Order: sequence, then C-alpha cells, then structure tokens
Amino acid sequence: MDRSRPYPIWPFLLSVIFCFRGYVEWKYIRETRQHQVSMLLAAVSLCFTGLMILILLLKY
Repeated sequence: MDRSRPYPIWPFLLSVIFCFRGYVEWKYIRETRQHQVSMLLAAVSLCFTGLMILILLLKY
C-alpha cells in the first residue's frame, strides 16, 4: 500500500461501523440516546470520506 496517496476506503469503513453501531443502539437501547452520537460520528465520517474522494478526483 502506497502511503503517499490517501485511500478513502478506511474512513468509509469507519462510517459504516458507526452507522451499524447507531442502528443497534437505536433498536435496542433507545432510551439512552447514545445512538444520536453514533449517527453524528457516522455523518462526520461520511463527509470526511466525500471530501477525500473529491480531493482525489481533482488532484488526479
């Protein structure tokens, strides 16, 4: 793996994990409202992934 070029798959996988965690928290322990934090982290991670893909498309 070339370290000089960013790979958007890692932030995307992280956002998928946060989405799954948020869904499970929403489904089973809704009263704690912890799912809102997980969904917010997933949204931020998806935005970061999109920005990384946009930078890669403009650069190459």
